[in-house]
Amino acid sequence: LTLVTDSKAVQNWYRQKVRRNSILISYGGCKISEADSSHIWRKEFFGDFYLVVARPEPENQIYEICEAFLKSTSPWHLVVVGAPVNQTTYWKQVQRLVSDSTRVRLVGSIYDRAQLCALYVRTRGVIHGHTVGGTNPALVDALSHGCPVFAHANRYNQEVVGTDAPTWKNVKELTDFFNADLPPTAAVDAAEFKRRYNWVDVTKKYLDAFANCGAEGS
Repeated sequence: LTLVTDSKAVQNWYRQKVRRNSILISYGGCKISEADSSHIWRKEFFGDFYLVVARPEPENQIYEICEAFLKSTSPWHLVVVGAPVNQTTYWKQVQRLVSDSTRVRLVGSIYDRAQLCALYVRTRGVIHGHTVGGTNPALVDALSHGCPVFAHANRYNQEVVGTDAPTWKNVKELTDFFNADLPPTAAVDAAEFKRRYNWVDVTKKYLDAFANCGAEGS
């Protein structure tokens, strides 16, 4: 039996709690960006909105992000991508909070790659609120575009964005970020990031893992 984990933090948890080693295989980001270096966020072309891409679950803090933005004096917009298939209690809370505000746009789920990429390359910054679950694919996707990213300060996110990237811990810190309205700046070097997180390496690692499983069973 081969165990695969998607972050060093989760890998270490298995080592410490259940004494199991694992193969570390994270994720790639935007396949278009991996193939075309011109498909990237540029500071001269950003638009008038911050972006959130997340499943509407409490641990992803969509409510807290919207709360911070509505409390702020930011002149821009907040675009939230993601919605449940069926209404949930949590999503109703988010909708009540946003109400009829024209500053926050709940645009629902977007599965069209071109539409999602257009948001990534035009945003003023991606606000990432995920707090659990190891490496998050949406975070890798944003960083593969070279976006400015302001992520929640936890070991999973900091493993991906690096310890020097700006992070937030609570609604107040996030509100202060929106109020400061700093010029958007890329969170990582996109080319270097894609050398660490890309689908070519992911595919090779899985193929190697399957081959090793077959060799062990023969």
